[in-house]
Amino acid sequence: MLRAKACGAFPATALAAEPARSAHCAAHPYRPARGPCGDADLRHRSAPRARRARGRAGGRGRRGDSSRAVSGRDRIGRRDRGPSAPLVSTPPLRANRDFQLLWAGQAVSVLGSRVSQIAYPLLVLAMTGSPATAGIVGFIGTLPYILFQLPAGALMDRVDRRRWMIACDVIRLLALGSVPLAAYLGALTIVQLTVVAFIEGTMFVFFRLGEVSAIRIVVPSVHYPAALSQNEARLRAASLLGNPIGGFLFDVGKTVPFLADAVSYAVSLVTLLLIRAPFEEARTGERHHVLAEINEGIHWLLGQHYILIVNLAASVTNAFFQIVILVVIVAERNRGASATLIGIALAGFGVGGVIGSVAGGWISQRTRSNLVVMSTLWLWAALTPLVGIVSNPILLIVLLGSAGMMGAVWNVSTGTIYLRLIPDRLMARVSSVGSLTAFGALPIGALLAGLLVQTYGPAATGVITGAGMLVIAALTTAAPSVRRGPPTVPVSASRSETA
Repeated sequence: MLRAKACGAFPATALAAEPARSAHCAAHPYRPARGPCGDADLRHRSAPRARRARGRAGGRGRRGDSSRAVSGRDRIGRRDRGPSAPLVSTPPLRANRDFQLLWAGQAVSVLGSRVSQIAYPLLVLAMTGSPATAGIVGFIGTLPYILFQLPAGALMDRVDRRRWMIACDVIRLLALGSVPLAAYLGALTIVQLTVVAFIEGTMFVFFRLGEVSAIRIVVPSVHYPAALSQNEARLRAASLLGNPIGGFLFDVGKTVPFLADAVSYAVSLVTLLLIRAPFEEARTGERHHVLAEINEGIHWLLGQHYILIVNLAASVTNAFFQIVILVVIVAERNRGASATLIGIALAGFGVGGVIGSVAGGWISQRTRSNLVVMSTLWLWAALTPLVGIVSNPILLIVLLGSAGMMGAVWNVSTGTIYLRLIPDRLMARVSSVGSLTAFGALPIGALLAGLLVQTYGPAATGVITGAGMLVIAALTTAAPSVRRGPPTVPVSASRSETA
């Protein structure tokens, strides 16, 4: 569980341990000042209570320990603080103007991206009638996820992140806006659509690494779980709503989804312009060659065994879920289910993800992240063999929803740890390495899915995939660094967090 480092080992003496309690107060800027951190009048009135506490401790044994005496001082401090002992607190996340602007802009932008995502293949099919061409356009659109992750990470760790994110939105706005304009002029071609897909994918890589890194600066560490929970809910809700909205807009007009996506980038651009906070710490280190900086991020990740193993487990399970999706589609098709029913079944992932993202912040504050990781992997291993066998659609939705829910909790919990552990100067580079492995696993999973389902059928493929999940769960659980959990990390000079 993520929590403030324990601080109960302070003596009951009211005045003798004043330096220790001063450090205690400095280590907790979010608590009311009390004891020696308060005024002289407070210390004067604290002493009699402390002496009475020592007397009670002598007569009551364990029940009269130092924590009871401190509790007495706490009560006085809360009730009567002098002018030199102001209450220092962190405003709630909803009052964080810059984060809420960033979140709102990206909520609209991500929804717009999901809307245009379904429109790309539909428009290519309408123009050419060729599924192969649609596949090529889709492949080229995702190629930047592999090509540019590492250089983008190095760049976003050395530049003004907000300015680059603004530039990314401007470029995407112009690229997506060119599609309906060209269609209106009767000049739209497959080549232009392919170039637009490639540009959008490239800008996504740079923008995403900037946003992930900015969260660490814009949001106080105490609010990391809540912020990541909101981000996860945004992503899951956009995934749930984007496809039906995109299909509807495509029926209205074949390039309307692209216009909607362009407008979403304009909204994101405006919110970025309104944000006041910087997205990075002051750059003080010496700059090196880009390859050396990429290598620094890789070596940092290799030295953090917990993050490395969790990231590898996530990448492999990403590939497995590509297989799960195809298993569900083929199995339901073989049972005579319509495309609409299959879509509703797969929407279980999104519904569960929304639930998990809402609960993720609460869970990550109360449960150690290694326990979340291990329990999620074992649950996936138990559920995966069933997806190709279960014929009841309600039960199938429950299975997929459970998997999606735990995936969202995983993302919030591990994302919080990443924000606490990774230094700001390395944030984009380390994130880029993780993204490269995660995105790189997707085409491998898609390839394996087709081969396995074609060779063994959906039911057997589900069992094989479940066995693979079981192996990953066992290997991850057996790793000493995962069983220990992430290390304790100093978040700032005055406060420490324990993961």
